[in-house]
Amino acid sequence: MSEGKFYEGPYKVLPEVDRLEQKRVPSKGDIIAHRSGAIILRCPKCNAIQFTHAVIVNSPETPTLDRPVHCGSGHCQKCAIWFTIRNGLAYQVDEPKKEPKTSTPTDLLKAGVKKAPPKPEV
Repeated sequence: MSEGKFYEGPYKVLPEVDRLEQKRVPSKGDIIAHRSGAIILRCPKCNAIQFTHAVIVNSPETPTLDRPVHCGSGHCQKCAIWFTIRNGLAYQVDEPKKEPKTSTPTDLLKAGVKKAPPKPEV
């Protein structure tokens, strides 16, 4: 697959494959749902292998990801697009908006106010 040609699909979750050792290199359109919660798939634009966390909904034959994937995610940045999978088809999307980080103002820190402890995981 050459860079620039966008592979729309179909994408499918490989049945009974939950480790990379079971299928060394996913093919175009293959999604490996790793037992750790990560997913492994190829970028629809540059074909680079992507490792990310996302929840897969719908059926394995027509999967939908609960969030967009960033090609490279800080690693290779081969084409750096954002994409998602909906009903087994890939779509290029805009970069999601980041939630602003809240911080404690300096005057409150000087007055002795401390940052809230991290939320416990449920």
